[in-house]
Amino acid sequence: MKLFTTIFLSITVLFSNPKKNNIKNMKIWLLTDKLSLTEEQAQKFFPMYKIHEENINENKQLIKKLYEEINKLDSNSKNDFEALKSNLFNLEKKNLILRQNFISDMELILDLKQRIELINFDQWFKDELKRKARKMHEREHLGNHSKNNINNRKLKN
Repeated sequence: MKLFTTIFLSITVLFSNPKKNNIKNMKIWLLTDKLSLTEEQAQKFFPMYKIHEENINENKQLIKKLYEEINKLDSNSKNDFEALKSNLFNLEKKNLILRQNFISDMELILDLKQRIELINFDQWFKDELKRKARKMHEREHLGNHSKNNINNRKLKN
């Protein structure tokens, strides 16, 4: 327990951003758990992971801006479209290369099983967030129907 507390507190400081703290903290906690990181591994892994995430997120912001620019184009903007498309695909390739390099660099820190978990983690985490959001939406939706049914019954009586 002391190990996880130490790791969690040090990682929380590394990833401090008020808007996304809860999701980032949950991601770090789940990543630590899924990879079964030792304290020594965590001390080496998370500084590199932070840099990797920052690079990926920086590219994602640029990609988002390119999509917005492409959306604004009209049908007479072939040259602009080609340039934006090229930039977009280059950034997407860069993210793939960053991910490949990061996984390769982890060979010195993580064993094979942990690297397999790491490769699968982002997709698993996204799926998990979607599942939880869906579940919350369903609860809200069902909750509203239940309240409406109770109110309707009260009005009828």
